[in-house]
Amino acid sequence: MTDPTLLDVLQATLLPRGFAATNAHGRFVRTVGVMRQVVGLRNGRDGDGSAVYFLLEEGPAGSDGSYELSPVAPFKNTWWWPSHLASHDAATLVVSLENQALAWFEAWEQGFDPAAGAAGLLAQLEPLQDALPAFRKRGDTWWRVRGEVIDLVDIERVAGGVFAFVYLAHWHASLGEGFDAQAPEAVSRIASTTIGEGRLDGVPNATLFHLGADAQDGFAVPSPALVSTALRSCEAVLTRDHVLAKVRPEYRHLLPS
Repeated sequence: MTDPTLLDVLQATLLPRGFAATNAHGRFVRTVGVMRQVVGLRNGRDGDGSAVYFLLEEGPAGSDGSYELSPVAPFKNTWWWPSHLASHDAATLVVSLENQALAWFEAWEQGFDPAAGAAGLLAQLEPLQDALPAFRKRGDTWWRVRGEVIDLVDIERVAGGVFAFVYLAHWHASLGEGFDAQAPEAVSRIASTTIGEGRLDGVPNATLFHLGADAQDGFAVPSPALVSTALRSCEAVLTRDHVLAKVRPEYRHLLPS
């Protein structure tokens, strides 16, 4: 059987959901109320692969911007999909369309409020300030110092604030530069991963929290488990070696010699 093309997968996923193909190759449009929802293909410069993007041409305040689906991790790393998709790539694209692009459209259909979404996530992380020792907060970062270890919890909001990643990172004073308890933004994040639902992600950026959904919608949503997971994980990081073991493989070349 011939591998499906990007266009094949878009057609099979979007047409049954009310999108219509336009005269522009690889562009699909659906109108919901006053919103014009668009999913399309953007060719790479060398012609080898395309990016899959989505946007609202007409939407509420805060919904502007074009976003692209990644074959590697949500909103991360690379946007280029091969022109013909192996079965696992085709499955990844379908899930990305459903859980990111279509979920993003639906959030705005239901009146998503970026400020309320952010406030809900911040509220779930607030108990970090009651931990022992307590975390301090600056912007979207919480941090604390435990002896020679510093713990950090960071929020990264993506796609106009509809989604977010929550990261847990550690660093050690003996590793040289990048340990400043008064300037957490300067602390290295190479020993980090994302927090999932009740556990740390085995693969970074695996859990994308939906800030405009309820738990019954089937998406990962912020909950008290964020703080309990972070604190439980911190308990196992006490030494320089523990921190080094947390450094992500792609960043090991950045370790101080």
